[in-house]
Amino acid sequence: MASQIGELIVLQPRFDAEELLQLIERHALTHLHMVPTMFVRLCKLPEKTRSKYDLSSLKFVAHGAAPCAPSIKQEMIKWWGPVIHEYYGGTETGGAVCHNSAEALLKPGTVGKAMPGCHIKIVGAGGESLPSNEIGEVYIRNDSFPKFTYHNRDEGLTDAHRDGGYVTLGDVGYLDDDGYLFLCD
Repeated sequence: MASQIGELIVLQPRFDAEELLQLIERHALTHLHMVPTMFVRLCKLPEKTRSKYDLSSLKFVAHGAAPCAPSIKQEMIKWWGPVIHEYYGGTETGGAVCHNSAEALLKPGTVGKAMPGCHIKIVGAGGESLPSNEIGEVYIRNDSFPKFTYHNRDEGLTDAHRDGGYVTLGDVGYLDDDGYLFLCD
């Protein structure tokens, strides 16, 4: 006997903070993908609005695509519980870094630690690898991500590469002593 698994996907044509809360409650949504701007808009809702919806179905909320202020993330974790997860990466690297709510509270401002099979290094202006807590350009190597080139621009990726298959997205940051990545620019 074959089994079928169906999942409901709910899309908003345009983000509306209170409508999202209504949709979570109405459909008992368990997973969301968001960007920090959505968190900011949700946090600006009056407490009376925030508290009238049942959000207990939420199990996993991923966010990325932009920096999230630690105060906003802390407020979301306090409101929604330990379901908030952040990731960092790009088209050239795939997801490479992540963290959960507990890590976000422990290391405010981090975008996380390297995922299994991913490697992060910070490179100085002279091309040298920098030690912990020194700011430089962030380079990523994802061992499970396929090699590629830009369409009709085979040389385009060359500028972003470093020895050993590392690629930069152009971001600046540092790794702390525990291997957590913090972006600065």
